[in-house]
Amino acid sequence: MATNLDAAVEPSNAALEPFVAGYRPLPGVFDEMMDGDGRVRPHWQPFLAMLAALGSDEINRRVRKIPLPLSYAYGFVAAALVGAFTIVGLAGSYTRMLLKTESYNQVREERETLRKDYK
Repeated sequence: MATNLDAAVEPSNAALEPFVAGYRPLPGVFDEMMDGDGRVRPHWQPFLAMLAALGSDEINRRVRKIPLPLSYAYGFVAAALVGAFTIVGLAGSYTRMLLKTESYNQVREERETLRKDYK
């Protein structure tokens, strides 16, 4: 496998073209990987050559094998629950505030009516 990677260290842009075919830099924004003409910059070529030598199947296999500790999943679930309770609490607080405002406006209108009637 080392010989495949060694041979791919000095790739031409044509060799990398299928690997970066769908990549387009944003117009007017500096792109670290591609120059203005759409060519891969020299310092990215060895990395992209290594990825191209691995192939998409091997890259997908390696990504699927990335270990995710169960504690991260517990942390995510805990954060989701805290977030859900926070949103429910904020919605309830906002609802109570709206009800109080409605009540306040009604009392104010009644006060104005009483002032007019007994003036």
